[in-house]
Formats: sequence, structure tokens, C-alpha cells
Amino acid sequence: MKPLAKLDLGGADWLLSETDGDELRIPATVPGTVHTDLLAAGKIPDPFLETNEKDVLWVLEKDWSWKRSFEVPGELLERGRVQLVFEGIDTAAKVLLNGEEVAASDNMYVPLRLEVKGLLRAGANELEVRTESPTRIRRERTEQHGLELPECFDKSSAYLRKAPYSYSWDWGPELPTSGIWKPVRLEAFEARLADVFPRVDMAADMKSAKLAVTVEIESPVAGEAELALGLSGGGLELELAERVKLEAGTSAHAFEFDVEDPELWWPNGYGEQPLYELATALRAGGQELDSDSRRVGFRRIELVRESDSVGETFYFRVNGYPVFCRGGNWIPDDSFLPRITRESLERSVGMARDAHMNMLRVWGGGVYESDDFYDLCDEMGILVWQDFCFACGMYPDHLEGFRESVRCEAEANVRRLRGRTSLALFCGNNECHQGWYEWGWQKSGKWDRFYGEKLYHEVLPGVVERLAPHVSYWPGSGYGGETPSSQTHGDMHYWKVWHSKQPAENYETLTCRFLSEFGFEGGPAMRTIREFTAAPEPELHPMHPVMLHHERCNDGPAKLKQYLETEFGPVTEEIALWVYRSQYVQAHCVGTALRHTRRRFADCGGVLFWQHNDCWPVTSWSCIDHRCRPKALWFQARRDFAPAAVSLADTDGELSAWVCGNRPEDVPAGEVHVRLLDFSGQELYAKTVAFNGAEDHRPVKVWSAARDEVDLGDGRGKVLVADYLAAGERISRAARTFVNCKDQDFGEASVRVGVKPANGGFDVTVSTDRVVLGLMLNADGDPTPFSDNFLYLLPGEEQTVRSSVGEGISCLHAGS
Repeated sequence: MKPLAKLDLGGADWLLSETDGDELRIPATVPGTVHTDLLAAGKIPDPFLETNEKDVLWVLEKDWSWKRSFEVPGELLERGRVQLVFEGIDTAAKVLLNGEEVAASDNMYVPLRLEVKGLLRAGANELEVRTESPTRIRRERTEQHGLELPECFDKSSAYLRKAPYSYSWDWGPELPTSGIWKPVRLEAFEARLADVFPRVDMAADMKSAKLAVTVEIESPVAGEAELALGLSGGGLELELAERVKLEAGTSAHAFEFDVEDPELWWPNGYGEQPLYELATALRAGGQELDSDSRRVGFRRIELVRESDSVGETFYFRVNGYPVFCRGGNWIPDDSFLPRITRESLERSVGMARDAHMNMLRVWGGGVYESDDFYDLCDEMGILVWQDFCFACGMYPDHLEGFRESVRCEAEANVRRLRGRTSLALFCGNNECHQGWYEWGWQKSGKWDRFYGEKLYHEVLPGVVERLAPHVSYWPGSGYGGETPSSQTHGDMHYWKVWHSKQPAENYETLTCRFLSEFGFEGGPAMRTIREFTAAPEPELHPMHPVMLHHERCNDGPAKLKQYLETEFGPVTEEIALWVYRSQYVQAHCVGTALRHTRRRFADCGGVLFWQHNDCWPVTSWSCIDHRCRPKALWFQARRDFAPAAVSLADTDGELSAWVCGNRPEDVPAGEVHVRLLDFSGQELYAKTVAFNGAEDHRPVKVWSAARDEVDLGDGRGKVLVADYLAAGERISRAARTFVNCKDQDFGEASVRVGVKPANGGFDVTVSTDRVVLGLMLNADGDPTPFSDNFLYLLPGEEQTVRSSVGEGISCLHAGS
């Protein structure tokens, strides 16, 4: 038997043309998209710049062809099977090999594996992929089936399994592209490893584990082979080998490792993330036919749903320890998926880790992410809440063919992801239950039932139960049973702050069990704005046509204007100050929710804000913009998500200070120093309270006082500050104000910025003669160079941050 051989058919040897015309024929690259090929050939302008997106809409209406020739060595055809493998085609497409149609693709999430030995010839061969216009398909299928289903922004396609966000969203452009978006290759083999599935089963005391490994082998004929498995890491070296009988088709073989005292994998902030190497080799006749290598972490993840006095809990326990899930919602990192690299993902996911996040929710309007993404989550301790790709719409689950396509999609992606150490949950959809029960779809009378319900309550849970019974399944997000926005069961999305224009303090009325989506808009970094428009900065303002084009929430400018007027007064036309103020309000609003939910753990199991990242440069809800530049929210979240954080509450006439920590060792005994100051720094109230440390995961209320007791009055011109100190070192600081910035007595603060070279970079020291809120340092419009930012300064104090640059530094703050 000969070893598996692969022939990569990707690269730059492809030719792109319009299917029904010879007018346009250009070189193409696979993996790729029609837009990136046209952009590389200079046929379209960059749709991310200016308002160029409008000028490339014609691309969406065309049918396209990708074609290439390739050489097949004769010895490749001597294998028992030769398969053409597409990991992903976007989306409605036909595949032709040597002029003969071999497959039709109708789901970008389903890989194709085609038997093609009989169609190949030694020497020259030709492969072609023809895609149909995704916008035309959308229209035609709606007409064909005679049932128009509600879709978010009336742009996504219920009948075509294509990433909904690509049709535009309230943060994304209308770029539903086409192409071969994942690798393509030939595989020739006598036998191959079709799947390797490791499943960890930890003992009750967490001191030992069984690693069950199921290996599936595909072979054209029956026979015999040897499987050899090795597990290594943390000083461990275990091996298993067994002769196995191969069946014609696919056969499954089970192995089990007994592991004593494994090093435990923990979420970010709760411990380390050791990963063990699992190597699998298929051998016959003294040679290796195929091999597989993947990493495994030893942990137990449980979704804890237990009845209590108010409803049912919803939190995660890892290795027996309750974990407060903190993080963001993840969208595709680019509108053109093949442009996303491991390096770009490492930056984006790394920003989540560095902000002390321990969970990302892969949102249902995007894609099932690349292996690189999940590799990085495994490495960085980021738990993954994985939505299936359904969002904000109804789907035709009455069509048998559609249900079958979804089943194939779910099987392919559950198989790929089920062995991931970081995988915490499979979730049926994003906001589809809310649409039916809360957005008026049911009451409209246009539809006789909730289309899609069978997918979330029958098809998808059936696949998860059969293929990944160790992974929890949840029907939707938000979902609380009969009430999607329940505050006593399940997870909740809360958008009254922003969409209903309510104040940030509304977050502090929530009693939900898990806050999985909410958010507030903020502008991108000033340098990012300069990169997407050539307009001179003096001409830019919030309502400039380019700025409005890079803002996709229909009434976003009006909402942001209202919030900014409430906080700061008349909205500034000066673009850099507008960016700062929008980010200030974003950090204030979202930060209020982060602190409130953490104080409620474990009655509230976690908080995931909308959103972590962007797919293009835009004013949006993200905490890092498309260039991975942090907004004020990222710095605020890093403080609120820290392993130990103090926060201040103002509820029912009582002020209180809380210390929240991951583990007791993160929050040692010390003291909390509470002060009420005016903006000159004069102390109006002071109290130092001993803190005995935390006994477990629960937040500790360390101080409280009536508003009258601290002489707060109406709060104007006053700021409440709490410092948590241990062993003489300040661990965390919180500050809370009580009126909007426009009503504060900021005075004329004199902010001093000193820069000096240090250790290959620079130390930037800032100080002030008055209280300063939210000081944001920028280097030529970029906050990235600074190790800390969005600072709260008190008179007479100095704060020093590291910087990679020492020139062009400026700053803005709430009193600017």
C-alpha cells in the first residue's frame, strides 16, 4: 500500500472570468474571492476606502468562473482512491473537471470530497468552478418558493447557506462575495485517516483522566493496517498500537489512554493552558500511509443550569470551579475571509486575552472560524461559545432539502470542532427566537409559524447529541425558554441602552442570568479614519459623507448625537475630539454593565459585550477597530475584567464598594480606601475599610454608606474613588461620577506629559493638578503604542506607561 499523496490546487495559477462573457479575464488566487482578485488586478477600487463600496456593487450581480490547468503524475492514479477536496466554496456553484460537472455546491459551510479517479488523466487536466450571483439567487429562490421570510436589514438570504453578514449588517458593508474561499487539493490514497476525535473524561477529583480517541479510517477495500497513537507533554509519554481491520468504506476504531495527574487547562486568568500532543499514524507494509497531529487539553467544562429561588442558573464551571465568563462577541475579522491569516488572528484574539477576557462568542451571522482561530483560543485560554450560523431571521425548515443541507453543515463543523479544548457551548442561533416572539413577526400575521424552529430544537441538537454529547447545547441566544429576554432563565441580549436610547444606569437594573449581547458605538482610532479617507482632517466632521458611509447603523448618527449631547453638550465638529468623546461614552456605558454583572456572579454567569472586532474600518460597537487599534472601551474592559477589580455601585440610595476576583489567591487581604473628592482634589469624605480577602469566587461587598452620609448631594463636581490595596500596593482603582460631563466642574486642568527613553522604548509620565477623567494618549492619532490608556488621574499623582514611540504624543480627556 502506498502513502496518501496530496496535490495542492491552490495558488496563483487560476484564471477568473465572467461566466457569460470574454470581456474580463484576469489572474486569480485560490483561496480567494472575486473581489480580492479584481482588486489585485486593478479592476475595482478598494471597497474599504472612501465610498468605493458603492462602485463595486455590480460585482454582486455577475456569475463568475475560476479555471486552471494542472498536471497529475501517473503514479497518483495508481492509488485506490483519488478525491478532489474543496474545504469551502462560496456559495452557489458548479464544479467541472475536464469539462464534466462533478458537483454542485449550495452551502459555503460544507466541504466537498469528490471521487474523481475515473475522470482524471495522467498529465494535463482542467478544473473549473462556476459561481452564481448571490444576490440574484436570493431573489430567485424567494420567488420560487413563494414564501418571503424576514431577514435582518432585508439583505441576508434565508434560502442560501451563505454568511449572512456579507449582505451587510449594521456594522458591515454589502460585499456578498463569491469564490473558492478555502483550500482545494487532490488526495490519492489506499487508506486515510478520515477523522481523529479525542474526548477527555476527567475523574471526579480531577487527578486523573481518560482520553478516549476514536479514529475513523477510509479505505476503498477491506484489509489490515496498524494504528499507532502517542500522547506527549508535561513529562508524559504514552503510546498505544494496534492491528486493525479495514472495511471497504469507513471503519471506526476506539482507543483509550489512562492519564495520571495531568496538568489542567484553565481559562485565561484562572491558570495555565498546557496542551498535550496527540499523534496518530496509520501504517501498513512497513510504511506510513497517513498521519495526524493535534493538541489536547485536560479539563472539564460544564454549563450549570440548576433551579434556584428565582429561576435557573446559567454559568460555566471549569475543572469544578465556577468561572465568571467575560469577553465579547466575535465577528469575521474581514469581509474577505481568505485575507484573514494566523498572524492577524493572533493580534485580534491576543487583544482579547490581554484584556483578561476568557470567552468569545462566535456569532451566528458569520462563519465557523478557521482552525487557526480555535488553535489560538486553545493556546490563550479563551472559551468558545459557538453559534451555528443563523441570525436575525427565519429559515425554511419546511423544505426537506434545506434541512438536509443544514444537517450536513452541522455534522461537518461539529466533527471539526468537537475535540477542541476551548469549546464550551454549541448554540442554535442568534436572535431568531427574539425575532419571532419579540420583534413582531408572530403578531404580524404574515407567517403561520416560527420557521427555523425545527432546526434549533430538532436538527442541530440531534447532531450535537449524536456527535458531541460531551458539549452543552443551547437553542439560541438570547433564549430563556418561553421568553427569549428572560431575566430568570438562560442568556439575555439587552439593547435598551443604545437602541432605545436609555441611560447606562439601566444596566444596573438587570437581574439576568447571563448577559451575552449588548453594546454601544464608538468611533475608530483617528489614524484608522485617516487611512480610509483622503479628505483633509480640517474638512472631516461626524456628518461628512465618508464618515456616514463608514457608519452602518441606520439611525446610528442620530443616536450617537443624542448620547453625546446628553454627556457633553453640543456635538463637536472637530473630528479627533468627536472620536474621543464617542469612545468615552462607549467605555462608560459598556463598562457600567461589565462591573454590574461581575458584582452579581454567580447569579449572573457572564457578560459578553457586542462586539470585540470589526470586519472593515467603521464606527461600530467594537472595542478594537479593524486595524486592531484599541478604543477606550478596550482599556476600560481590561480594568473591569482584571483578576482582581474594585468597583463602585450606586443603588437605592446606597453607595457601595465591591472587590471581585477570579480566585481567592488573586484577592489577598488588604484594605479599601474610599474617598469623595471635588475636582480640585479636596477630600470631602474618606473611609478606609479592612478587607480580609476572598474566601471563594464570590464578589465581596467591602463598604457601603448612604448618599447622605457622604454628603454627596446632587453629585455635581464630585467623584467617588475607591482604591484596593494589598501589602502597600494598589491592586485596582475605581472612580464613579454622578452627573454628565457637561455639568461637571472640571476647571482648567494642567496635564503634564513627560517622555524619556527607557529599556528600548519610552516611559511616558502623566500628572495633573486637578482630577482628570479618561485621559487618552495618542501618537499621531493612534493609541496602540501605549501599555495603558484611558487613565483616571488625581492631583499630585503620577502615572507612567510604556510606549514604543516618544514623539508626536498628544492627549484628550473628559474636560477637553
